[in-house]
Amino acid sequence: MSKENAQMHIPLPNESGPASRRDDRRVTVNGWMIVCVAVIAMQIVWGCGDDQAKKKPLPKAVQVVTVQEEALAGGLRYSANIKPNRQVDLAFKNGGYVASLLKVRGRDVQEGDRISRGQILATLRDRDYALKEAQTRAALTEAEAAWEQARQDYGRAENLFASGSLTKPDFEAARARRDMLAAKTSAARAMHDEALLAVQDVSLRSPFSGVVLKKNIEQGSLVGPGAAAFVVADTSVVKAEFGVPDVLLKHIRIGKTYTLISEAFPGEEFTGRIFRIAAAADAGSRVFAVEVAIPNPRDQLKTGMVMSLVIDDAKLPKPAAVIPLNAVVRPRNNPEAFAVFTIVPQGGRSIAKAKIVKLGEVVGNRMTVLEGLKAGEQIVGNGAALLQDGDEIQAFK
Repeated sequence: MSKENAQMHIPLPNESGPASRRDDRRVTVNGWMIVCVAVIAMQIVWGCGDDQAKKKPLPKAVQVVTVQEEALAGGLRYSANIKPNRQVDLAFKNGGYVASLLKVRGRDVQEGDRISRGQILATLRDRDYALKEAQTRAALTEAEAAWEQARQDYGRAENLFASGSLTKPDFEAARARRDMLAAKTSAARAMHDEALLAVQDVSLRSPFSGVVLKKNIEQGSLVGPGAAAFVVADTSVVKAEFGVPDVLLKHIRIGKTYTLISEAFPGEEFTGRIFRIAAAADAGSRVFAVEVAIPNPRDQLKTGMVMSLVIDDAKLPKPAAVIPLNAVVRPRNNPEAFAVFTIVPQGGRSIAKAKIVKLGEVVGNRMTVLEGLKAGEQIVGNGAALLQDGDEIQAFK
């Protein structure tokens, strides 16, 4: 073999010389670098995807209703639960064992029983309190006697000191003893007053005539101080709080009387007077609280019954588009107007779009639309107050 051929020797792939091993290591290192770069790139892509998924807002669940065309009539009606005019929790100032309960028709007082003002509903065992009252009374008597003696002694000392028959230190000592016993007497009197109140507190009286809504004690049970023993309510006048939209505030005023009805008394009407209109709308429902006082002389209306407030009679001459009140919103860019959210399909999604409407009469929890909508259109009902123009929604029935 010539020298030229020896110098031009090229290693074959299966040769394992030093040069071949260096090349293998280079290929191996470069391969791992490519794999690492690929993994990092995939992690970045996946991480970005996660961030995008996290940032993408979820569709808001709302109720979708179809606009109907009806001829509504009958007046503006709203429903609410009846509440007592006054309600208090009655509790003992000091704890103890229940010795007796008020007897009503030969049995212990029960929930639903009517009671009179000043009537004793329950009495605690007063043995311990009576003993403390006797002890503090004896201590007060002793303190008062000592103070009276010191007062007389000071009077004599004052005369003797004025005549020069008593030294100044002795006079000052008499005055100090009088003042000390006066303070001691005041403290004894305060302790006796407290013990006397505790004795009086063993009897729990009703502050007004009414009905027992809740009873939490039984004879022989241990009652803690401040724990509600009874819940008593005055139901001679009841009240109901109605939620009224802002579009109706111009129709109502404090002091005006309105008709109320209840399904519990078909065909019977009650009269109530508005005594409070909230200064601001509820942040969630966007309605104003209107409270009505209803006389209840026959005790017909019970706590928790449903009453309907008839604000006005609204007669519509012809059918019109009708929508629920909770579908109406105030546009953020035009707070003087009224709008509803219509449903617009967009790329397989449902998008809420605000649409200005002109409203008509209100009857109950629905109202007519004079312009802007027609029967058959789909709009957002419950949940409209939480939407913004362009939000993606998910409908539920």
